[in-house]
Amino acid sequence: MKKLIIFLFALSFTASTVSLKAGEKEKFGYQPTVVGGLNITQNSYSNWAAGGENAYAYTFTLNSQFLNNQPQFVWKITGQFAFGQSKIGDQGLRNAVDRIDLRALYTRKIGYFVNPYVSAGLLTQFATGYDYSQTPAIPKSGFFDPAFITGGAGVGWTIRPKFTTRFGLGLKETVTNRYWMYKYADKASTPDVIEKTKFETGLQSVTELETKLASNLLYVSRLGLFSSFANMSAVDVKWDNSWSAKVSKYLAVNLIVNLFYDKDISPKTQIQEALAVGLTYNFY
Repeated sequence: MKKLIIFLFALSFTASTVSLKAGEKEKFGYQPTVVGGLNITQNSYSNWAAGGENAYAYTFTLNSQFLNNQPQFVWKITGQFAFGQSKIGDQGLRNAVDRIDLRALYTRKIGYFVNPYVSAGLLTQFATGYDYSQTPAIPKSGFFDPAFITGGAGVGWTIRPKFTTRFGLGLKETVTNRYWMYKYADKASTPDVIEKTKFETGLQSVTELETKLASNLLYVSRLGLFSSFANMSAVDVKWDNSWSAKVSKYLAVNLIVNLFYDKDISPKTQIQEALAVGLTYNFY
């Protein structure tokens, strides 16, 4: 699986350098985009000699972007919402996908290639998340528990239309409540004190790419890096990638691969992958 993921990344970035055309005209004005999706999978067996277990799964997604591009500035507000559950055999319903990701970015245009910006973001989830490797399952997270709140200001570069990178000072606040014991914000160096919030300042870098690999295949990537001034040798990584293939007006195939690394939470890189075929609808 890891080799396949690396191959997809390499192929997408190589193809994007070909598909991004220099001299593309900039589109001005208010440009809203809202796309919803529903994926359903169901298996049922009755007296099936080869064996098998009944199963079903569903996922709701809603991706939005509200862009106001003017000659002097750009306002961009994006939201990614996803929730899904699955059930196999006699197991109860289990959360498979749960994500709330909100971002806001204001860029002041003083030159085509270099422009100052301010940004803000929020990452959390809808429902309680469980560790299903334990019996019974143990709750480990919930709505706004944890929540990752970010902010930043600096300078951005437009490499090509829909291919940008920015660098500057960053702020990161981690908020927990009931699940502080899982070290989202609690410091191991202070065992006698319970910390439910953690505030960090440092340097941040964000690179965003959106490009069509084919007439019906869209690739979107966002790579965010953050290094706290308290420990510049440790870099937090959040890399979101999606490939969306439009099969028909209301049918699409989506592949999502997200990578997350925060040494304070886990010493290992966390990887989330989801492949789905389902209904899609463009509200705007």
